[in-house]
Amino acid sequence: MADLNETSMAQLAGEMARNIRNYKAVFKDFGITEEDYYEISKHPFFIRAKEQFALEWNSTLSAADRVRLISASYAEQALPVMGRRMMDPTEPLDRALNTFKQMCANAGIGNDKLPPQNAADRFVITINLGGDVETYNKSIEINPNDTNLAIGKE
Repeated sequence: MADLNETSMAQLAGEMARNIRNYKAVFKDFGITEEDYYEISKHPFFIRAKEQFALEWNSTLSAADRVRLISASYAEQALPVMGRRMMDPTEPLDRALNTFKQMCANAGIGNDKLPPQNAADRFVITINLGGDVETYNKSIEINPNDTNLAIGKE
């Protein structure tokens, strides 16, 4: 039987659950035979992973959600290949740098925007009165800068 780690097994389970490509092409990419797959398909981790992927794939996702899921799946599989090419000293510098920038962007590194506040850290109430909108945005923790604790003053 082919020696696949859990990451490879999960990727194989995802491929098989989505059933986008011909299984022979998938097996070739993973370096396994039909006999290997028969043995892998009995592994408890593989069974759970394939069931989970099948549930996600067959849920009531819109076409746009499926496209995002497929794109993210293939991007995840391509990252190690792109990383190896980026690290290859024979790869042209501009291509390696573009790959590096994209990987940093994927990881949220180098983004000058402030990260969004964690919703669990704040208590937010928005009251829409037609033309007037009032928003109360307070920290969940007691913070003397959020409110005046004197009675009757806000």
